Amino acid sequence: FVAWVPVARAEAINMGLTSDPVVRTGTTTSDGNGDCGTNGQSANYTLTISQDIGSLGVQVSGSEDLTLLVVGPGGRFCLLATGGVASMPGYWSTGTYQLVVGKSKPGSAPYRLEIKRS
Repeated sequence: FVAWVPVARAEAINMGLTSDPVVRTGTTTSDGNGDCGTNGQSANYTLTISQDIGSLGVQVSGSEDLTLLVVGPGGRFCLLATGGVASMPGYWSTGTYQLVVGKSKPGSAPYRLEIKRS
């Protein structure tokens, strides 16, 4: 089961009780510096997985220079958008993950974040 808590809002979604996929939209701003284009900002979202999930996809889409930083039990992963999409599909183990949407170039950009079982 997956609980979804955006840091800026107190919202929780349990993937077992809601429709799949879970979609969120927002805008990210960067000066193009920092770790994975995030300028040291705190997580946009915290994803909590209470049971291992064999096939889960986390994807951010929008501009070509979007980045997705995932920090969790398995390590730290910086994903760069290719064709306007950065994704991390696969096996996700139990734990809490910090998700940060950034940009590798200066400016602002809207994004769409999608989490779905595959």
